[in-house]
Amino acid sequence: MKSARAIRNVVDLSREPEFHSERVSQILYGETVTLTETRNDYSRVEMEDGYCGWARTNAFSDISSETSMGGDSNKLHRVVANSVALVDESGHPVRPYFLLYGSYLQLNSGRKVSNSTRVKLECAPGAYVVFSEDDFIPADNSQSAKNPGQSIVGTALRFLGAPYLWGGRSPLGFDCSGLVQIIFSMHGISIPRDSAAQREHGREVLRDELQSGDLVFSDGHVVISMGAGAGGDEFIHASLGEGGVAINSYNKSRPDYREDLDRDYIIAKRFA
Repeated sequence: MKSARAIRNVVDLSREPEFHSERVSQILYGETVTLTETRNDYSRVEMEDGYCGWARTNAFSDISSETSMGGDSNKLHRVVANSVALVDESGHPVRPYFLLYGSYLQLNSGRKVSNSTRVKLECAPGAYVVFSEDDFIPADNSQSAKNPGQSIVGTALRFLGAPYLWGGRSPLGFDCSGLVQIIFSMHGISIPRDSAAQREHGREVLRDELQSGDLVFSDGHVVISMGAGAGGDEFIHASLGEGGVAINSYNKSRPDYREDLDRDYIIAKRFA
């Protein structure tokens, strides 16, 4: 077994070590994993939350081979922008070309470039990331404000219209539990990958006590409540039926009412 770091902007995690195998999740740039077994071009990957699958071995770098520059300027950060571009010294695009919301990276050698800042990306030799001050946060911080539930909802709203993707955990495509996991992670709340496991955690709340940021579970699905008073029990979720991240309601009088999720309601949990 060895510790490794993802070096592609998104790495598909598959059920089997085969090209056409089902995607079960994704790993974002800079996320650390454990490689436990190798078959041909694939490695069995265990994510930090214990979730396992198979991915291309060349999508990772061995952490033990990395060199650290040290210092506060090299502190681990996470991307809070939907995406940021990667370039070389001349401003030309370099692999992996862009980083997505939730990615981890170490920064060094910051300098101003017009109205933005160009900072060396240690984990990708020769690459610089161009960003504004609001694009990153230190990895040991979180996006949570005084009202973490409202902050969670506010973040989810940024991804309205993002496509649905089975196993997806990025703005390029989310599934229901992937959307929840990555947003909660960015707010300092660690929860499992799948909705069935997520609903085993948190504190149960009654349906008429729903607040912004509560999770509501039905069979095989999870949504983020926008609060019982938010326009009639509205919620936001990544839904195949809606074509992606969308707002729906438990209120029968609303045109965006989801009768199936209302009928199949199981439990609500509070994490924030």
